[in-house]
Amino acid sequence: MFVLILPFLVHLAYGGSSQPELLSNLTNATWRDLLDFLRTREQIWLKAQKIHLQDTDCTVWIHFSTHNNTYEFQEMSRRGGLGSRKKSAFNKFAKLKNNTQQQPVMEISYHGPKPPPPVVLTLIFWIPNEKCSIFNSTKGGYEQRVWKSHLENSTLCDKIYNVLTRGSSILIYKPSCLNPNYLCVGVPTYC
Repeated sequence: MFVLILPFLVHLAYGGSSQPELLSNLTNATWRDLLDFLRTREQIWLKAQKIHLQDTDCTVWIHFSTHNNTYEFQEMSRRGGLGSRKKSAFNKFAKLKNNTQQQPVMEISYHGPKPPPPVVLTLIFWIPNEKCSIFNSTKGGYEQRVWKSHLENSTLCDKIYNVLTRGSSILIYKPSCLNPNYLCVGVPTYC
């Protein structure tokens, strides 16, 4: 189904202008795309998501290892509002699955004796030159994840994500995530 609506999404993302050179770069996500996205020593940041859970922002993955289609990582986040922020970290792992009938998936679980059911992320898009991916999550809707080096340089990915979410999503990455001395001026939820 995504093959049929992909040209429409690119058309909308570019404000109705036609960009045929981009169509060759944007296809349904493949197993290779998922592996390429995860094959980095850079931090992978959750830039935006459709559903905001538990007053959390600044969510980042730090890769430990990949072995036998298992991706081991630490997920770090910041919780709480201004003045009461705390950092949290959880060691997690993702079973990487190459579903040939659909896009590839990551089944993310915690280590521990009684972990909750896994969260399944289905890779929808990988935009290699922007190091940006869009996933559909069983937590509720789309998530945009970006390598640290491209947090401020993912224009096409941002546009496609906004079209998919109809502009209704929550920014999880904020300038203060990387710069704790960032001066918060303007909309306080973007600090």
